[in-house]
Amino acid sequence: MTNDTLDDLLIFGCGGHARNVIDIALSSGWKNIIIIDENGLDGEKIYGFPIIQDLSTINPKFQRFIVAFGDNKKRKIMFEWLIEKHFQPINLISPNSYISQNAKLGIGIVIGHQSYIGPSVHISDNVIINTKAIIEHECKIGYHTHIAIGAIVAGKCIIGDLCFIGAGTVIRDNLEISSLITTGAGAVVTKNLEDPGIYIGIPAKVRLNH
Repeated sequence: MTNDTLDDLLIFGCGGHARNVIDIALSSGWKNIIIIDENGLDGEKIYGFPIIQDLSTINPKFQRFIVAFGDNKKRKIMFEWLIEKHFQPINLISPNSYISQNAKLGIGIVIGHQSYIGPSVHISDNVIINTKAIIEHECKIGYHTHIAIGAIVAGKCIIGDLCFIGAGTVIRDNLEISSLITTGAGAVVTKNLEDPGIYIGIPAKVRLNH
C-alpha cells in the first residue's frame, strides 16, 4: 500500500529517524498522525502531533501504520507484531524521490527525500531507504534492512536481511552482502561480504564480527 489513501496514520517511534518519517508523511499529504512510543514523555508532541505511550488508548479506526525505528531488530519485532495483530502497513514514499516503474516494493517501506530506486530493483518488507540513497538497477534489498543517508548501491547487488548500510557507503556493482552486516559511514565495499560484522574503511574491512 502506498500513499494513495491519506487518512489516519500510526507512526511507531519518536526518535531522530521518526522525525524524518513524520516529515515524509506530511510532505506526502497525511494529515491525521498519531505517534506511538512507550518511551515518549507525557504531553510530548512532535510537529504538533501527540506521542502516545499505550496503543490500547488509540481509536480503533487507526489501522494503517509505519514503523519508524532506525534500529533494525527493534523495527522487525514491532513490524511483525503489528502484522500479527492485523494492522495495515503502508509504504511511505517521499514525493521528492524517484522510483522506477519497474521496481518492486514490499510493504512497510520508507523511502526518503531525494532517494533513487532504479529499474528492476526489488525492495523487501520493512526496509528504510533513507535520504539521498541510491539503489541502482537490478539490486535486491533484504528484509528489515536500512540503507542510510547518501549510500550508493551500484547495479546488480544483493543486500541481505537486517543489514545497516551506513551513511555515504559505496557498494560496487555485482556484489553480495550477507545478512546482519553493518558498514560504517563512508565505507567503500569492493568485494562480497560474507560474515556478519561491522565493516569500515576504504576498502571496507571487518572491524568486529558479530
